[in-house]
Amino acid sequence: MNLRQLRIMTFRWPLLILLSGLSWISAAEDIAFFEKTYGQKFEGVKSIEDYSDPDQFYSAIARQLGIPKVAGEAVTKEFGWKQDGKHVQQAIVRRGPGTWEVLIFQFALNETTGKPDVGTMKSVMVAIDDAGKMTFADLPGGGSEKPVALQAAREALQVHVENLLKGNFEALQKSYAKEVVLVAGGEYLKSKYGLAGDGGEIEPATVEREKLIAVMKEKGKFLPEKLIDELLKHYKYTTMKSSPGTYATLPPDPVATADGKVRFEVKKGDVVLKVGPEKGDFMLFQVRPNGNQWVVVAEYLD
Repeated sequence: MNLRQLRIMTFRWPLLILLSGLSWISAAEDIAFFEKTYGQKFEGVKSIEDYSDPDQFYSAIARQLGIPKVAGEAVTKEFGWKQDGKHVQQAIVRRGPGTWEVLIFQFALNETTGKPDVGTMKSVMVAIDDAGKMTFADLPGGGSEKPVALQAAREALQVHVENLLKGNFEALQKSYAKEVVLVAGGEYLKSKYGLAGDGGEIEPATVEREKLIAVMKEKGKFLPEKLIDELLKHYKYTTMKSSPGTYATLPPDPVATADGKVRFEVKKGDVVLKVGPEKGDFMLFQVRPNGNQWVVVAEYLD
């Protein structure tokens, strides 16, 4: 199966699944629920059904309740975080059953560039229930084990995948590392692309970013943009459980390696993600922090 066939096949069924699954969105926590629970009106907030993603509805409610601010101030006081011009603090809010889950994270600013220094990131999860009870969950560890780093990796990969499927070659120059490993069995290791090494399709190949993009530009096939936009709505970005060393997993279609698996050589801080619909074919990517951004260092495209 080539990359174009994958795109067509994965588009056929998810739309039906999505439309039939819309009934899962509960009306129990609608605007009336929050107005009654918190005793206030919410200006400019639409009904939950009017948002493409329920998280947008809950975020709008949380902002008017001041949930991010309350959680941030509590973390600063509880953990002694600095609030000055040398640090930046942000929040991500999710709604759980009867509870606001707020991820507060903070970076120090690089003295030279003024940009957030990823290496200084620290984060705390705050849970605030509807009665106002608050609990903290410190999130120790470093690099990609922190939820905020994982989210940043996923968001960066979402942009990369969209540019990859649409053939936005200039943007790919920024999201690929200088050298990219094409994982064994991948589409661009086929002989017609001229990128494989002596081992052919069953051996990984490291190629320069410019060469890979040039081949994509010359020989790649791309669907209409509107079709790709619809396809991307059904893609999920799943973080695979990997640790430094060799990470092996089965691809969607058999490959001619000794055990049928594809492999990624993972360094500390790397994240491996599976990208595709809930069922069916998928792609695999390895991303790595590079300064204040994430770049793709290896990929498997079926």
